[in-house]
Amino acid sequence: LIQYMITKTDETYTINRTVEEVKERAFRSAKYLKNILVENGNTKFKSENGILYDSDQTILYVYPNNKTEIIYLMPNTITKIQDYAIYGNSYLEYIEMVDTIEEMKDYSIYKISKLRTLTISSGIKTIGEHAIDGNEGLKTIVFRSNDLPNEGDYSIFPTTVENIYVKN
Repeated sequence: LIQYMITKTDETYTINRTVEEVKERAFRSAKYLKNILVENGNTKFKSENGILYDSDQTILYVYPNNKTEIIYLMPNTITKIQDYAIYGNSYLEYIEMVDTIEEMKDYSIYKISKLRTLTISSGIKTIGEHAIDGNEGLKTIVFRSNDLPNEGDYSIFPTTVENIYVKN
C-alpha cells in the first residue's frame, strides 16, 4: 500500500490479504480513520484495537489519526515505531512506551495536538529526526533510564516541554 487517498472519509479501512508492504507515510493523510483492520489470510500485518502492526506485533505501523482514545499504552512486544506511526491525532493525551522499544523512526510521534505526557522506554537506543517534534501541547517527558538514546536532529525536547524526568 503506497498511499491512502486523502479524499477518503471512511472511518475504517481494511488491509487486503494480499498486501505485503505498507509504505511509511501511507496513512499520513487519513484524517478520518478510526480503525485499520487486516483481512484474514494476510501474513504480514495484524490489527489490534484498530491499530496496525506487523504480524508479530513488533513494529507499530499506524495509530489511526481519528482514533478517540486519550491514552495509548503500547503492547509489550513492540521494538520499533515506524515513521509517521502516530501522526496528527487530535485525542491522545498520554503515550506510554514499553521497555522493549529500541527504535523510534523519523517523525514517529508527530503533531499530536493534545499530547501532554510521553513516557519513553528504557530500552530505547535510537530516536530518529523530529521523532517527537511538532507536539505543541507536550509538557512532560519521562525517560525510564539514565542512559539517554542516540538522537536525530530536533528529536528530543520540543520547546513546549516544561518537565523532564528520569526514572529507573
